[in-house]
Amino acid sequence: MNRYLSVILPLLFILPACSSSSSSSTNTQKSVLAGAAVGAGAGAVAGSTVGEMGAGAAVGAGTGALVGGIVSQGEGSKDRYAEQEEILKRQEAIKKRQDQEYIDIKRQEYYNERLRHYEE
Repeated sequence: MNRYLSVILPLLFILPACSSSSSSSTNTQKSVLAGAAVGAGAGAVAGSTVGEMGAGAAVGAGTGALVGGIVSQGEGSKDRYAEQEEILKRQEAIKKRQDQEYIDIKRQEYYNERLRHYEE
């Protein structure tokens, strides 16, 4: 019974934190907590096969927290990359418009110059 209690008690504290939808928790924090909860459960199951459920839960929680944090950081990178791509597209559209305006101005200057020579 003590073996099960050593796994159940930490999970009672971790699981409510994972389900918390407060705005103060970041996605990374939520991913770390979720990873720790899943890792603790998986570690407890694996540890129970060798008679060390508590140790397995502890190792699993630590590993799960690390993996959850790493995965969350990777997702953040994808979001930043997409934002940068959007900014780049807008800047390219602005540059294309400015290039066309420059060409139009040079063309108008050329025609004005030709008109001056014609009128003389």
